Parts: sequence; structure tokens; C-alpha cells
Amino acid sequence: MAESQRLQPRLVVLIALLTVIIFIVDIQLPLGISMGVAYVAVVLASLSAPGYRFTQSVATLCSLLTVVGHFLSPAGSDYVKDSVNSALAIFAIWVTAFLSLKRKRAEEERARMEQFAAARERLALLGELAAGIAHEFRNPLDGVLNCVQLLRPIVGEKPSDRELVDMAEEGLHRMDTISARMLRLGREEKGQRLPTEVKEVVDSAVSLIAIRAQKQGVHLAVQVDPDLPLVDLDAERISEALLNLLTNALDACMSGCTITVRGAKVSGSGEAVEIRVIDDGSGIPPELRSKIFEPFFTTKPVGKGSGLGLAISRKIAEIHGGSLKLLESGQGTTFSILLPVKAAH
Repeated sequence: MAESQRLQPRLVVLIALLTVIIFIVDIQLPLGISMGVAYVAVVLASLSAPGYRFTQSVATLCSLLTVVGHFLSPAGSDYVKDSVNSALAIFAIWVTAFLSLKRKRAEEERARMEQFAAARERLALLGELAAGIAHEFRNPLDGVLNCVQLLRPIVGEKPSDRELVDMAEEGLHRMDTISARMLRLGREEKGQRLPTEVKEVVDSAVSLIAIRAQKQGVHLAVQVDPDLPLVDLDAERISEALLNLLTNALDACMSGCTITVRGAKVSGSGEAVEIRVIDDGSGIPPELRSKIFEPFFTTKPVGKGSGLGLAISRKIAEIHGGSLKLLESGQGTTFSILLPVKAAH
């Protein structure tokens, strides 16, 4: 894209020169429909420019010059024949422009679909790799957890000792939960979906980042409508998707910023609930918004992010029959998770 934009000034100059030359020849030596072929060549040359407006503008200019050239033709020429030739030239110009732009759109769509397929393949490959690592990881983890549970009866009566054992067991259970998530990564699992209150899922995700937000001086606000219907969902996975969004929001926020999580009912073709994660941080540059859901794409420094959070979160939403989108906002960033109230069967 940057290369084509860098070549655009040269292309504009070339198109202008060719158009002027063709126009001068047209009014000096009326060659009939053959001049339409020359204008068609100019339209085809304009296709190498980024976007579609430039080609449409060139086609419009060539059509206008064809009309002007018709009226400036030397006296004594066959007026009817010249009129027919001009009409055919304009027709050829616009048919060429329409078919060429249509093909250009088709090629761009095919390239986009190929990129999307490649991204999904990479995500599936990552899922297989993560599943293998998690499987090997859980075997020694279960052994350590069993050892901690066996140590519990022989630990002293001091509250501090029992608290240490409780903390160790809680940490091991959390590691086991993380490895279980890794096993599910990349799989098209629906999981166990139960009617769940959205407020509980939101509170669960927010509580996991509350301490970090407090340290950064970022204010967390939860605004969930109290009369929301129960939603059929896998609470753990939706909480994981929200946690990814909240973590990204924290990374983009500085001290004094606010992150708001809103939940509201959406009326439309089907009953649904929308969860929005809104921050007033640095925002996402327009040129990067089309790439943020691609696996492994990240603007964070090495070691700070894998570029998988948004891709996984969108997949979780899609598995639930919903969607994850980036919404336009004047400042900061707003993500929307749309979930149908009833799970799709």
C-alpha cells in the first residue's frame, strides 16, 4: 500500500500527459472509435493506483474529453458518424472501467480471504502446540498438587503455616485452570453453557485486574443493567475474552484514565446482550484497525504481548454465536461483544 501511494504522483503525471496527448490528437485528426481505444488504455493504466476513486475520475475525465473533442472536431466531418463514434467510445470507457474495477475488487477480496484462512490455520496450529505443552505440563502439576494435599494434615497448627499451604494449593489450582484453557485453545468447543447472569461474568473478569488497575492509577467502572436476561454461555470462556480486552485497555491507559464495562440488552433480529469495554487511553491508529484481530499481530514490545488476545476473544464470541467488534469512538477504544441470549443449537 505504501509503495503504491509513493508511485501515485508519477502515475497522475503519466495519466495527465497521455490524456492531453490523446485529446490533442483527437481534435486535430478525428480518428473515430479508435480514440476510444486510446482512452480505454488510459483507464486501464489508472487501475494501478490505490483505491477506486482515481480510476472512476479518470473514466469521467476521458468521457468529458470525448464529448468536448466531438464538438471541436474540424468542420466538414460527418457529424452523425462522429456522434456515434463518440457514444461508442464513452460506452467502451465505462464498460472497461466497470469490469476492471469489479475484477480488482474480486482480487482484493480473494487476497483478504487467503490472509484470513492463513491466520486461522496459524491459530489452529498454535492450539495444537499449546495442547501438547499443556498436556505435558499437567502431569507434573498434578503430582505437585497431590503432594501439597498430602502435606496439609501434617502441617502445624499455626495459622500462618496453613495459610501458606492454602496459597500454594490455590496457585496450583489456578495453574491447572490455565493449562486446561491451553488444551481448549484452537478447538471449536462449545463448552458447558448455562443460563448465566452477565453481571457475574463481568465482575469476575474485572476482579482479576482490579489490583493492577489500582497500581496504575486507572479507575474501573462497571455499568451493567440490572434487568438483563440470563444468557446461555460458558462463563469461564467469556470471562477470558473480557479479561483479554481489559488487559489490552490497561496497557493503553495511563494514570488517571478510566475503563468502563457496560452491559445492556440489544433489540433487533434476535434477543441479545452487548458488553462494551471502553477506555479513554491512547486508542488504535486507523491504519492498524483492520489488522488487530489477526493472530500474532501486536504493537506491544517483545515479551509484553503475543498478539493472540483479540484473535482468541473473537473466536470465543463466535463460538457462542455472537461477535466481537471494534467500534468507532472519538477518543480511546471501544470493543463490543454481542451475545445471543439463547445459545445456537
